[in-house]
Order: sequence, then structure tokens, then C-alpha cells
Amino acid sequence: SSVAAGCVEGLMRAARREAGLAGSALLLRTLAVNDASHGDVAEELLRDRIDDALLAKDEVCVRRLQPVDESMPVSVKGLTFAISGGTGALGQRTAKHLLERGASRILLLARNPTTVDGCEVYKVDVSSPESVSRFAVEHGSAIDGLIHAAGLCGDGALQSRDLDSLRKALKPKLDGALLLSAAIDAARQACHKPPVQYDVAFSSISSLLGNAGQTDYACSNGGLDARARYLSSVRGRRPRTSLSINWGPWRCGMASLAK
Repeated sequence: SSVAAGCVEGLMRAARREAGLAGSALLLRTLAVNDASHGDVAEELLRDRIDDALLAKDEVCVRRLQPVDESMPVSVKGLTFAISGGTGALGQRTAKHLLERGASRILLLARNPTTVDGCEVYKVDVSSPESVSRFAVEHGSAIDGLIHAAGLCGDGALQSRDLDSLRKALKPKLDGALLLSAAIDAARQACHKPPVQYDVAFSSISSLLGNAGQTDYACSNGGLDARARYLSSVRGRRPRTSLSINWGPWRCGMASLAK
């Protein structure tokens, strides 16, 4: 799937960064294939290109970063938002920002809830289908927007990682986003409402540029990026604003705890 491919891309970029720092001559790149011949694939693999690429029929697409228009107005006035990882530093800052811009109600989801001024806090484990389902049944139909801010860093060089460490990173961030979005959409659909207006994931620059020692983290963020691209490509079926934000380091949150 496109989400799985995004996970692989994120992981490979972090691994490529580690290999470069270690002085390795190993070349790591991802090549997505869409309706291309075996000959075209073989030709691309033999090129000196180091960029990750999408090989489609008669063309090779390479991703490039471009500046965005940050002035685009987005109105949240009167809307209700749910934020996973809501009692963390980023979740609380996001909640404050939304309230200042006119959001009427903020629901913070956390495994270990604590009191946050101006917000409702619920004990929800977004990696648990049962926990997410209970929350969605009770509150899902009233939610207009989702912010996926839950996550687990789990740093370590690639050779020290295994499937268990990868699953621990994927569960709160990627699995949690998939479960929460599906459950809230189902709750809204049951009340004859369209999907949420906003679905925003807090990803990381690590999935775009790679970061040594963060293969698990980059993998889960790469999945979030691919998920947002997929949702944006099927607007006719899911009329929402879908976005994955590749944040750099914050002065608070997980990055501030890195040694």
C-alpha cells in the first residue's frame, strides 16, 4: 500500500544518513514503480542517480522541496477538535493555539490524563482499537477536526533495532492515526455527517531528510506522510483537508529531551 511504501521510504532515509556518517559506500535509495516495464526499472537501477524516485510509464519523478504559502487563511471558529497525545507539550500548545483562533471545544486524548485549562481530557490509548472505539461512540459525531500528535521516539542505530522496537514506534503514531480517523469517520457517518473537515498529522523532518539513530521514528512518520498524500488524492470520497506537517526540532516535546 502507499502507507507501507511511505514507511519504507522514511526508514531508508534514516538508514542512508547513518551509512553516510559511518563512511560506508553503500548506496540506499527507494524506487517506487507504477506501470513501468521491467526494462525501464533495470535502466533506472543502473543509473548514478542517488535520489529516491517514482518510476511511472515514460517518466521518472523525483521529489523536491518547495516553499509553501503560509498566509493561506484557515478558519477554526466554532469547531471541535480532538488531539491525540493531547497532554504532551506539543498537544497543549496546539490546543492553546486553536482556542485562541476561535475553536469552541478541544478534546485531549492521552493514556495518562492530566488537567489542562480550557480543554476536556479523556483517557484514550489510540493504539488500542477498543479504547478508540469507546471514545468515538461517545464523542465522535461532534468532532470536526483531528490532530494526530501522539508518538514515541525510540532512538537507536539501525543495527540495534528489531521488529518489536519498530512496532512500538508505529503503534501510537501511525496505527493510532489510522484507528482514530476511521473510528471518528464511522461515528459521524452513523449520524449522517460528512468526514471531519481537518485531519492533521504531526510528522517529522526525519522522514524527509533522514536522521541517524531514528529509523523507527522516520519509518512511522513516513507512513503518516504517505497517508496524508493518499487522503488528499481521493477528495471526492473524503472531502477533508488532509495534511502531514514535517516539523523540525521543537524547544519542547520529544526533541527537547534528546541527548
